[in-house]
Amino acid sequence: MVINNIINEILTNNTFPESITTWNKLSGGTNSSVIVIGSNTNPRLYVVKSNTPEQIRCEVDFLLTYKSISKLPTIRYVDRNFDYYIYEYIPGQTSYHVGQKQEVLTELIEQMLHFYIKATDVNQYEWIENPDTVANDVRYSRSVIGQYLSEKDHQIVWQIHLQRSVRKSQQEGYLLHGDYGVHNFIFENRKLTGVIDPIPKIGPKRFDLLYAFCSSPDHLYLPILLPLIEFLEGDFNQLEVVEDMLLALYSRISTCLHHHPKDMNQYLLAWSEWTKIYNELS
Repeated sequence: MVINNIINEILTNNTFPESITTWNKLSGGTNSSVIVIGSNTNPRLYVVKSNTPEQIRCEVDFLLTYKSISKLPTIRYVDRNFDYYIYEYIPGQTSYHVGQKQEVLTELIEQMLHFYIKATDVNQYEWIENPDTVANDVRYSRSVIGQYLSEKDHQIVWQIHLQRSVRKSQQEGYLLHGDYGVHNFIFENRKLTGVIDPIPKIGPKRFDLLYAFCSSPDHLYLPILLPLIEFLEGDFNQLEVVEDMLLALYSRISTCLHHHPKDMNQYLLAWSEWTKIYNELS
């Protein structure tokens, strides 16, 4: 649904008690469009998010499921055809500061991940640990990373995938955010105010934590990660944590080459440290 049609529909239907007089398009994802709308006195009242009906339906379901979590957007309106939905604007910017990682992730475990629930409809979302899905993701990452890593490194990742596929189960099927990285964390005055843009999936809570941990290249250290894992899960197997971390980091290196090549050296240094830890434990 094109932006002009959405705006006209909002104005025609008098969707909100406020008089909507301003709107401004922001950058969105591959299929999504994002518009900030407001009044003359407050030009940033609401965010209008459009995407495919399937994605909008999943995002809405995720946000309604976790509507008690204060860091998530509050939905104000959902289009009946699921072409778009509208949520209250969260003040701030996606301005993560280096050195905040442990503090931010501890806060998000306490206020968000601890409240994740088991998915009731396992057919509605992608199971993130599906062995075929993981295998395809590993192959794709390898095609992007290429000679940035050695053949031995690529083989380590493939071997980890084969080992993990045995121990991962849909019984760990929590409803996850799915795109839980610093690019979707909103900060105001260096304080975390919100988490936006879910791509809901089913999987273990650890997936979202490791995704967030790897989403910035700073402080990718074992002594920082282990207390976070313990806070999230209680008891854990350290080798399995390292295996999961390497798979998450491998995927992130691939993403880095596409979107943040300036961070590549930091990620490669982290990779060297984590493979060293893996070799010592395995």
